[in-house]
Amino acid sequence: MIDFTKMSISQKTDTLYFPGGFCPIVGLGGYLSGGGYGNLIRKYGTATDNILDFRFIDVNGNILDRKSMGEDLFWVIRGGGASSFGIVLAWKLRFVPVPEIVTVFILNKTLEQEATEIFHKYQCVAPTIDRNLHIRTQVFGEYIVNTTKKTIRIMFEGIYQGTRDTLLPLLDENFPELVLHKRFVKNQKHLVNPCVLGLAKLHPD
Repeated sequence: MIDFTKMSISQKTDTLYFPGGFCPIVGLGGYLSGGGYGNLIRKYGTATDNILDFRFIDVNGNILDRKSMGEDLFWVIRGGGASSFGIVLAWKLRFVPVPEIVTVFILNKTLEQEATEIFHKYQCVAPTIDRNLHIRTQVFGEYIVNTTKKTIRIMFEGIYQGTRDTLLPLLDENFPELVLHKRFVKNQKHLVNPCVLGLAKLHPD
């Protein structure tokens, strides 16, 4: 459902976007009323931060909007789960400006490649680095190839609201430990990025 929503937006414009997520099996209603974490969270907040209004039926059968329900109920439904309080009939959403072309990357680091030290630096850098850059991490336990020894792999998935030529110098200055080479970075249309970041591997150019 989230992907269908983004596809509908893309048919009208390449430079406006809704701060949705990257999991294609999450429905729009649950995503919006449950908080809404996505790739634009650092710049534009959660999905619920970009809900302007909605039409809602309460337990007494009253049809309400933001004005008639009041700010307290409007606040709690955006993140507290709308179905706990009634039924949402329609959402009014804010679209945010984005560049037509963004930059994405996926990079894996194991313990043998100093993943622990890199992750520690990531935690220090992430709160203050350019808000056009969002990096999320996933941690996996796995066997080293052709051995019975286990290791930890950390996957760094990034999306930058700009081009590769701007991203690489930014990371070289603020997060050189990541050692992100040009071959692991790809420019593409904004609509495609949630699909790419849902993969475990990005083919280099």
